Amino acid sequence: MKYYNISEQGTSHKESEIVCQDYSKSERLNNNWYFGAIADGVGSAIYSNIGSQNAVEAAFDFFKTRITENDSYEEIISLLKLCYRYSLDTVFKVSQKMEKPISEFDTTLDVVLYNGEKLLWGHSGDGGIIGEKNDGTFYSITSRQKGSDSVSVIPLRGGEETWEFGMEENIASVLMVTDGMLDGLFIPVLLNIPLNKKELDNNSFKKNNVYVSAAIFFMNPYSSYKCAEANYSDNLIKQFVKNGTNVNDQKLFLACLKNAYNNIFKPEIADKIIQECDKYYNFISGLNEITDDKTVLCIMNDNKRIISDNINYYREPDWEWRTNLYNALLYNRDIPEIVAGNPVYDEKNGICWRVEKEDNYLKSDNVKREDNTSYFQNSKYPLNSDYNKKLENRIKELENKNNSLIMENNIINNTNNENISKQKRLNKKNIGMIIINVILTIVLAVFTVISLSKSLSRNDNSKYDEIKEIVGVNTNEVKEIKDILDLKLSKQELEEINYKISRINGRIRKLENDKSEVHNKNVNTSNVATRGGVSNNRE
Repeated sequence: MKYYNISEQGTSHKESEIVCQDYSKSERLNNNWYFGAIADGVGSAIYSNIGSQNAVEAAFDFFKTRITENDSYEEIISLLKLCYRYSLDTVFKVSQKMEKPISEFDTTLDVVLYNGEKLLWGHSGDGGIIGEKNDGTFYSITSRQKGSDSVSVIPLRGGEETWEFGMEENIASVLMVTDGMLDGLFIPVLLNIPLNKKELDNNSFKKNNVYVSAAIFFMNPYSSYKCAEANYSDNLIKQFVKNGTNVNDQKLFLACLKNAYNNIFKPEIADKIIQECDKYYNFISGLNEITDDKTVLCIMNDNKRIISDNINYYREPDWEWRTNLYNALLYNRDIPEIVAGNPVYDEKNGICWRVEKEDNYLKSDNVKREDNTSYFQNSKYPLNSDYNKKLENRIKELENKNNSLIMENNIINNTNNENISKQKRLNKKNIGMIIINVILTIVLAVFTVISLSKSLSRNDNSKYDEIKEIVGVNTNEVKEIKDILDLKLSKQELEEINYKISRINGRIRKLENDKSEVHNKNVNTSNVATRGGVSNNRE
C-alpha cells in the first residue's frame, strides 16, 4: 500500500497574501486500515484555515485507536458518522475559545478508510472522492454539495442531514481532491458537456466523467512509485502540484504515463495512446490554470495490477472538438461535426449524439450516459444516488421553517403593538388622574385662600392682595387647565404644573403660618386691651 498527500497555497492566494485554507492528512491505522482526510476552508470565512486543520486532525484523532479487528463495515460506517460529529464539535470548541462565530471557521471535510479492497467514506462540501475499480475504470464517488445558487458550498456546519456516507467494493486506489483540482483537472466541464444549452445555462448537468490520463498519473503506482522517471517516489507528483508545470514537463509526464500503460496494455497499444496524448498539452495547461489552493491525497494498492482490453476508454479525448462543441452550446452556434471514434461519445463508452438542432437545443439518443447509478446498485449505503432530492427537500423544509418564523414574528409584533396601545391608554388614564389631582389641589388652594382671607383683618389689605396675587386663577391658568384636559401637554409642561402645585402648597403653608401670626397678634392685642381696661378701671 502506498499513500501521499499534499496541500499547496494557490497562486491567487499568494498574490492576495491569503494563507492556504486547505489541509490534508494520510496515515496508516490499526489492522491494515489506511486513513485519509482533506478539508477546504471556505474562502469567505476569516478563520477557515483553522477550521480545516482542526476538522482533519480531529478526524484522525478519532480513528487513531478506535478501529479493531472485529469491527464490521456497518460499525465502521457508524464510527464515520460519529467522527463527523466529533470534528464539527472540535471546530465549535475552537471558535468558542477564540470567541468568534463558528461560521468564520467554515470548512468542507472528506474522510476515507481503505484496506486495499473496500473503501468507506464520508463527504461534506464541494470536494471530490474518485475511485479506481479493479477493472481500471475511474468514477466520481461523491457529488458536489453546492447551494441553491450553484456557487456557494454547503460546509461541515450544514450538519448530519447534508453529510454523506457510503461503502465501495473492488477498489484499486482512491483519490481525494479539493474543488480547484476537481473542476480544473480531474472532472473538467469539457469532459461532461451537457445535452443542451438549457442544462449548460442552468448548470444542471452531471459531472462524472473523469480525465483518465490525469487519474492514471496520480493514482497508478506504475507512474510514480514503480517508475524510474519519477525516481520511484511521489516527489514528481508533489513537485508538479507545488511548483506547477511547463512545456518541458510534457515529456516527463508522458514517460510516467507510458510506464503505467505498459503495465495495462501491450507496448504497441500503449505507444498509440501516448501518441494521442502528445497532440495536446491538456494536463500541463490544466494544472497550471488552477489558481485556487490545491490538495491531492491518494491511497493505492500497489500490489494490484490493472489489466484491461478497453482501449478506447484510455484514449486521449479530442479537446479541440470538445471546445468547439462547448462554444456552440454556449453561443448558439452550429454544432461541429462529430469526430469518428471519439472515446466518450461513441456507442460503447459514452453518449451517442444525433446532430440535430431544434430551438437551439441538441437531442441525444442517450444510448449510455455515464453516471453513478450503476456503481451504487450493489451498495448497502446508496446515500449518494438521491442526495440532490434530499438536499432539495432540506431546502424546502428550511424555507417552510423560515416562513413559520416570519409568521410567529408577525404575531409577536402584533402582540407588542397591542401591549403598546394598552400602555398608551393606561398613560392617558394616569394623566387624567394627575389632572384631577391638579384641579382638586387648585380648588383646595382657592378655598383655603378664601377662608384665610375672611379670617384676616379688613385693614390688612396688603396681605390680602399678596394672597390673591399668589393663588389667583387668571385666564392663562384656565387655558393651561383646558390643555391638560385635552391631553395636549408634554412631559416638560406636566413638570411645570407639578412645580406650580408645589409652589402653591408652599405658599398655602406660608399663609397658614401668617394666619397663625395674625391670630396671635389679635389675641395679644385683645389681652393688652383687656389689661388696659382693667388698669383704667383701677385708676
